[in-house]
Amino acid sequence: MSKKSRKKSSSGELPPYVADKVVHHPLTERDCLYIMDRRKMEFDVPVHTHNVWELSLIQGGKGLMRVVGDHVQEIGDLELVLITQCDLRHTWQGKCSGDGARIVTMQFPADLVSSSTLRKRQFRPIAKLYERARRGLTFSEPVMKMVVYEVDKMLEAKDDFEQVLWFMHILYVLSKDEEAEALCSDSFANVQTKLESRRIEIVDTYLKEHYAEVIRLADLSALVDMTEVGFSRFFKRAMGVTLSDYLIGMRVGHASRMLVDTDMTVSEIAYACGFNNISNFNRLFRKHRARSPQQFRNLYSRTRKLI
Repeated sequence: MSKKSRKKSSSGELPPYVADKVVHHPLTERDCLYIMDRRKMEFDVPVHTHNVWELSLIQGGKGLMRVVGDHVQEIGDLELVLITQCDLRHTWQGKCSGDGARIVTMQFPADLVSSSTLRKRQFRPIAKLYERARRGLTFSEPVMKMVVYEVDKMLEAKDDFEQVLWFMHILYVLSKDEEAEALCSDSFANVQTKLESRRIEIVDTYLKEHYAEVIRLADLSALVDMTEVGFSRFFKRAMGVTLSDYLIGMRVGHASRMLVDTDMTVSEIAYACGFNNISNFNRLFRKHRARSPQQFRNLYSRTRKLI
């Protein structure tokens, strides 16, 4: 494999222009890792899924729109996202200036590390990383800059095995990022976040089963044998948001999924998710998704599945 000289880019600056470079052939059952390092002027791939997991690094992509499940956000100059759920829809869209943005796509199979190995003590950080990234995970700037350097070293590796070792170390670095943030909502990704409090688990289960109904504080506090005032304080301290905001977020997440997966009208979805009027639903949906329900649905109108 021929090598091209690269500048170290731990600061997040783009390396010198190189032509599109496929470092490995597309991932097959015989491969551990597929890497593509390329420049793009325009990101126009429809929202899609993969049958493999993916780590994506983008340099110089400020202004591109990131879509991960029901999360939609404009990105900065440096972007790093890990997705460990094959049916989590995602894309980046928009146009770049100058020489375009650099994107390094790293795809790997879910069984890169076996489930039995992930249960070993030394691999627990990787197991936790995988679990968190089921909703899509973005990372803090210091960690992203560190990973840019490690990605460049991985691409300069002498052989395929050494590249896999570098990639495993990248995953380990990511697992140590305490400021990493999940992107997609639990309800859209259909994942269950592990909760440390048994009382919160009881309430969360109840909310997931009855989110479309009228939820009364008195009923929730009675479930865990607390006063209403005490429960409200306890919930906010444990979850970081008020009960009302948590319930609205859950309902908006379910509504987002229904906008993508069904042909129901916006009004039908609003009432099916527990909103008592359409104007209130539109206002809250726009607050959480920065666009109207119909605009969000349009994002997925050109969905395709990539295998």
